[in-house]
Amino acid sequence: RTTSSNSKNRTKKSLVDHDDDDDGGISSVAKVIGSKTLAGLFGASVITDSEYENAESMLNQFLQVPLLSEFIKPVIQLHPELTSLYSKIISKPMDLGHVCGKVRKRAYLNANSIRLDIWRIFSNCVAYHSNSSAKETAIPSFISVALHLREFFNALWLEYMLPSEIPLTYHQGVRKNKKEVN
Repeated sequence: RTTSSNSKNRTKKSLVDHDDDDDGGISSVAKVIGSKTLAGLFGASVITDSEYENAESMLNQFLQVPLLSEFIKPVIQLHPELTSLYSKIISKPMDLGHVCGKVRKRAYLNANSIRLDIWRIFSNCVAYHSNSSAKETAIPSFISVALHLREFFNALWLEYMLPSEIPLTYHQGVRKNKKEVN
């Protein structure tokens, strides 16, 4: 998908406004040695501007779902009474505001990291609500909600983030095979 500069500006303004600078120090490391080099160290391709635009469009579409209100901010911010228990069960909290903030700032090193952070949001939800320690505060139906939201996100990921064109090398290979057959 491509977006014009006007829709790009609308996209940036409509992403969740969340300035969470806690990215595990990755941004500062990337600034020092360069994000292309750092992504290369991990065997990942560097996220392109086009992929960022697609990710913004995808997230804007995803954020239209009313059920996401519990995932926009950190759980401990939405439910401070759960801070102690939640912190014992979930070792790496994640929320959509954090993801949208990193996308808006272009702080991800590769596109797959966006997907992994979104998946972590829903994995954390399932882990918390299925943990026996949280039986007093858990809401079992949240497990189903999280799994459905993850599936919807996966469908959007396929639509927005995977290339739809057949690579040129594939076309060349088909032509070459057809010539050889004829």
